[in-house]
Amino acid sequence: GFSVVCALLVTSVLMGLMAMGRIGAGLNSVVNDHFPRIVASTNILAQTDAIAIALRNMMLNPGAADRERQTQAIAQARQEVSRQLGTLEKALTEPRDRTLLQKVQEQRSLYLAGQEELMGLIQSDQADQSREYLATKLRPVLAAYKSAIGALVESEKGAIVQAGTNAQETALSARAGLIGLGMVALMAAAALGWLITRSLLRELGGEPRAAAQVAR
Repeated sequence: GFSVVCALLVTSVLMGLMAMGRIGAGLNSVVNDHFPRIVASTNILAQTDAIAIALRNMMLNPGAADRERQTQAIAQARQEVSRQLGTLEKALTEPRDRTLLQKVQEQRSLYLAGQEELMGLIQSDQADQSREYLATKLRPVLAAYKSAIGALVESEKGAIVQAGTNAQETALSARAGLIGLGMVALMAAAALGWLITRSLLRELGGEPRAAAQVAR
């Protein structure tokens, strides 16, 4: 009987440790995997917006010095995007995530080509052609590129939500299991106590007080 109670207590401890391990693994995945990927993806979006602003500034200001500054800003933003894409390339291993990343890279290639064409028009002072190209050709490409990045961000957000849901379910399941084992252990302890008391009474031939009176 006592061994049964001990076994239930050990089982409770093991169940709690396993639940904590699963919750810890989920938290580690959020902190070390999904969140950094979201940071990288949103940084790509920020750098993409910086490029779009620099292109607009080049169109608005015909000064050579300012256009050179904007060109440098575009080059720096491109480098940062390449760095963040390299980070994602190493971090993303699931087939679905790899597919989303490939889509981002494909759309980026199209946008890079469009940037070069627009910059060529701007540098040659073709203002009307630059505006038309930006409005009719480059903006749709930019929208598709940002949509691909957004899909990657949403995928990682969904993974974080799922990790949170899994952790909650694990906690609730462990709680119910521990309560159940605790109740069983309590009943087993009560039954063991009753059996011990009953055995002692049989050995003494009755209640201890009654046995003492008979002995006198």
